[in-house]
Amino acid sequence: MVEFAGALVLLLLLIFGISEIGRAIYQLNTLTKSVESGARYMSRVVGAVTFNPAAGSVDKQCTINSNVWDPAVARATNVVLYGTESAGTVSRLPNMIVTSLTVTPHIDPTLKAGGACIIKISAQATFSAIFGGNQPLPSQLYGQGGVGSGGLVFTANAEERYLGE
Repeated sequence: MVEFAGALVLLLLLIFGISEIGRAIYQLNTLTKSVESGARYMSRVVGAVTFNPAAGSVDKQCTINSNVWDPAVARATNVVLYGTESAGTVSRLPNMIVTSLTVTPHIDPTLKAGGACIIKISAQATFSAIFGGNQPLPSQLYGQGGVGSGGLVFTANAEERYLGE
């Protein structure tokens, strides 16, 4: 009985640890797929970005039309968070707190014929564990951040060439 009790504690820690690691991998994959969907959406918004290779310096070749860009960014944010263009109530990212979401255009000068406008979306989300009162995991467990840094932070990035179809 004593040996079983000692082994049971280790076995339960192993089972719960593996299940949390599996959940973390699943949620990182969900965040990545959501960000890719948002980038795909933004790359197809008609008139959001104008590419002019003759505009001179690389930073001036890709210009934003703010009348189209700003509402499109709001819709792309909803695509990332809820899976639809309008704000929803059910998050695609359960048990994660999105701490930042950025949408930016930039030039890829390595492409032939003067480059291209690239839409980049980056998102960060804090993972909360199921076991432990749904609190963020202590950073000491995985070597990220310092004491009290707020838990495991996932980062996902996606880039799409602007098509404007």
